Amino acid sequence: MTETVVDYLNRRGIDSAYCEKMVTDLLMTQGRATRSEFEELLLGKLSETLDPAQKKKFVDNLLQKMRRANLISTSGEKRGREPFWELISVSPKSITEGDV
Repeated sequence: MTETVVDYLNRRGIDSAYCEKMVTDLLMTQGRATRSEFEELLLGKLSETLDPAQKKKFVDNLLQKMRRANLISTSGEKRGREPFWELISVSPKSITEGDV
């Protein structure tokens, strides 16, 4: 059975740098977003070889990596409410040199 380019791309998914750009673009457009909104944006674009838990962990790791790089921060966490993530700055150098 031969694999088509589309099958390969669906299995491979998108890379961390592109996911970081999508997160940054979303925050630049709407100012802030919840983890649920990031998951909605990214989960369907990640590799088909990852199970749902792995995809959520990828998003979690990406957000934490961006937070540690001082690109984004959280605010507005209140009893039972989901916190918002906000953009701190945009770095020309991607922080996702390795895998998330």
